[in-house]
Amino acid sequence: MIEQTSDPIPQDLYDAFSSAVREYAEWTQLIAPEPQVSFESRQCAISEICEMVMMWPKAKKTGLPDSDFNVLYDSARDRGLKEKIGRFSNYYVCASCLLELIDGRKELARQIKERRGDR
Repeated sequence: MIEQTSDPIPQDLYDAFSSAVREYAEWTQLIAPEPQVSFESRQCAISEICEMVMMWPKAKKTGLPDSDFNVLYDSARDRGLKEKIGRFSNYYVCASCLLELIDGRKELARQIKERRGDR
């Protein structure tokens, strides 16, 4: 069962992950570099933010806010990922799914560049 714990996600990580979800949703150019967000006074790739969220001890027990959940759910095109996000709407699973989406986008961009002869 997902709960709101007495030890919530640190505010700076919460803000960074929320921004990462939105940046992914707005990442429309296939061959554009991975978006970055601000975290602790530096720029981090959104995949790095996902990895930090997954290491947070309460990530599996804390549900994602509805606003972030809705953006992430709508961004997932793969039916299996949508089901996973919908079934386990905690930070850990949602960060893992976002990471999967990012990796898929990077792989698609790599394939496009390869076909065009870009290096």
